[in-house]
Amino acid sequence: MPANHDSVHQDLAKFGPKINTLYLKLHDYKYFHTSSNLEKKDNRIIGRSKLKSELFSLLVNGETKNGTYLITGSRGMGKTSLVNDILRKWKNKREFKWRMFLSSWIFGFLLFVIFKSLAGQVIHAIEFSKQETSSQTLIWLLLIILIGSLFIFFLGGV
Repeated sequence: MPANHDSVHQDLAKFGPKINTLYLKLHDYKYFHTSSNLEKKDNRIIGRSKLKSELFSLLVNGETKNGTYLITGSRGMGKTSLVNDILRKWKNKREFKWRMFLSSWIFGFLLFVIFKSLAGQVIHAIEFSKQETSSQTLIWLLLIILIGSLFIFFLGGV
């Protein structure tokens, strides 16, 4: 391990929780660079099954189920392709699908509550206003309902 890694870890240790370092070597890898696509399997990842299983195990079976992982390397080494391959595998697991379902349901419910509250406040202001309803207030009401509908519509695709 290079000496500069030790000094970086000492500096970071002062400011945050314990940092665990995991070094995995990519032997004899040819450099290549392209845009990433999580849905499309990258067939150029050959001979990385041990590395993929170690990273997958770290994500799924680790002590904590959350956190931030840093994967470093030179441009074109396949960092993004490797991560996309692992995420594609994780997406097929039941646990991931259940988490995504719950996350999208909770997010959708919160959006519904927020927009219902906003629309209710605008309607309340219109009903109890002693002045005539201005066109600007009606435009705001329509805009709130439209944005809420769009968010819920797009959420259906999650």
